[in-house]
Amino acid sequence: MVEVSVQTSDIKGAANAVEPHPVVLDARAVDQHDGHDVLEIVLLERVDRVPPAVLRDLGDHDCGITFAQPQGDHLVVEVQ
Repeated sequence: MVEVSVQTSDIKGAANAVEPHPVVLDARAVDQHDGHDVLEIVLLERVDRVPPAVLRDLGDHDCGITFAQPQGDHLVVEVQ
């Protein structure tokens, strides 16, 4: 059996949707070497989880979190 991955997410739309949230410091599309874009979101200092409003906006653009990890005082979230 061959695995097939279909990317239907709207990365740029999701970036535009989450950037105005007060806990989002930065949101940008990053080109991966495999040809797929991912969205990298940096949350403000000491924000230790992705708020529900941000999750809803990601879901509205068919995006999901692939991983989240702290970098210094910020939580960095990768989305596809």
